[in-house]
Amino acid sequence: MQLTLLLVGAFAAIVVLAPTGYGSRLLTIFMPGLDSSGSADSRRGELFRSIYVALRHPLLGIGMGNYQPNMSYRGLVTHNSYTQVAAEMGMTACVLYTMFIVSPLRKLSTIVRETLAVGTDFDLLLFRFGSASLAAGVYGFQLLLVRSVRLECLLPDRIRRLLSPDL
Repeated sequence: MQLTLLLVGAFAAIVVLAPTGYGSRLLTIFMPGLDSSGSADSRRGELFRSIYVALRHPLLGIGMGNYQPNMSYRGLVTHNSYTQVAAEMGMTACVLYTMFIVSPLRKLSTIVRETLAVGTDFDLLLFRFGSASLAAGVYGFQLLLVRSVRLECLLPDRIRRLLSPDL
């Protein structure tokens, strides 16, 4: 019961604190006809372009920070973290990125199942959620450090050109 109240309260806070026009902006994802500026079409085009680049450069990608200035149609980011990581750093980095996101969520679901099975009180459940959130933050910081190191610069130019041919 308390968890339901907490979730309803969180949803209500998001609705109240959201900026004006945010709801209609989200609707353009599902109904592109509502978008008068063409932003939804641009985002969709960048998404498909980033998938194409990721498939063309599966091992090392095109290098961190190179999608927006070199591969984008209009100098935009992909608006999709997974395809951006895959395009810039390769499929291995995308798998690691996904693992860093999924593993804390799996641990969190285990904590919830164990806590609810034992019948522990709500305060302990919140404490365990906080602990899992802290662990997820540490994983995210580690991922940030991994993304800040350019691994492809360790390879000789000759091998780098073989692995990532020009589009």
